[in-house]
Amino acid sequence: MCDVEFVYVTGIRSNIFRKRSAGRELEPGRIPNSDMDDPADGGVPLRRWLPSIPLCAEFSSSEFTWGVMLDAPGRPDSWGITQEIEESGRHELSFTLGPGSGRQVYHLTHCRRLGANKYETADANPAIRFAVWAPNAQLVEVVQGNLASGYIADDGSGTVGAPHPMFRDGEGIWRTDPAKSPETADFSRWDHVPYMFRVTKDDGSVAFRTDLHARCQLGRGATDPAQPVGQPFSGNRQDLDGTISCSVVIDPERVTELFDEGVFPETRWLSDEDFWAHEHDPLRPVPTRVEDLIIYELHIGGLGAGRIDAAGQPVPGNLRDAIDLLDHLTDLGINAIELMPLAEHEGWASWGYGTSHYFAVEFSGGGRDQFKHRPTTRPRIVSVRHRPARRSPEPNHV
Repeated sequence: MCDVEFVYVTGIRSNIFRKRSAGRELEPGRIPNSDMDDPADGGVPLRRWLPSIPLCAEFSSSEFTWGVMLDAPGRPDSWGITQEIEESGRHELSFTLGPGSGRQVYHLTHCRRLGANKYETADANPAIRFAVWAPNAQLVEVVQGNLASGYIADDGSGTVGAPHPMFRDGEGIWRTDPAKSPETADFSRWDHVPYMFRVTKDDGSVAFRTDLHARCQLGRGATDPAQPVGQPFSGNRQDLDGTISCSVVIDPERVTELFDEGVFPETRWLSDEDFWAHEHDPLRPVPTRVEDLIIYELHIGGLGAGRIDAAGQPVPGNLRDAIDLLDHLTDLGINAIELMPLAEHEGWASWGYGTSHYFAVEFSGGGRDQFKHRPTTRPRIVSVRHRPARRSPEPNHV
């Protein structure tokens, strides 16, 4: 007999899927469904698994297919595999029984698999785990940047302290390990710390790369220190292009209490549960029919039209401008807003389709926390939705 463990990783902190059981007879080419359990990935309930299933040795070298049935809110008996295999339209996973096939894993999303994430341990305080996909690299390390400048040059200038080691798994993903790197054992030490990955490529050359799964990019300006136009980089993060600035560690379970505290990092925070506690007003129901929506497509950068700074350069609009516009839109009869791409991209004043970091809201426009805030006096807008630029490749790599 050969035991095969099947692991289904949601990558979602909320436990939105209910257990599902539907046993079938085992036959070559098919695995029976079984009860799913809820173990934790580093202490956070991010995955479900199918228990180990014994397969007869006589089926060695046979191909088996497998998948997962999920009971999602309002959608029972949903097929849990979303990817297409080899563009064939198949939504099943397959493997050949034999050495090395004892553990089969599927990731529904990589958003908490890669990047900088809180990692629960047996200790009271959570650790941090950095992860990046770099299958051809000889070595990958995490390096800390300077908060004032927010930039690490190709020669390594701008780094703070020594690099922190990362370790490669069989899939080409490099991760930090709190047990091997004590500096990553305390998440609070890294909260709002700028960082990059120091990558030793397959040819031995060294490059510094941002985290494509970062939740925040530090720069607010348009300057690339490696290719300055006009004056050289001032050394101030406010002038730096956010697509090439340091990434920043963010705690996704906290939200700023104030829309704009005027300092960075902010000092006044709420838990995400407290922040969203009064988000839905029963006296203001959200329409359930698309026919009831009057949608206004909004490009936030365009709200700064005609505005210039002291140097005579145009100043793009921001999320404060968008909030200030809401009363006018409601007077026009608008009851829903569709925002054009918000992710960090090459120039906030552009249309936003040159996205560089899919999980980071453009910092010069206000960033991820300001995007969550609403007006102090709530307007009559009933719905806001975001139109993404395009689907992120999974996983991104250096």
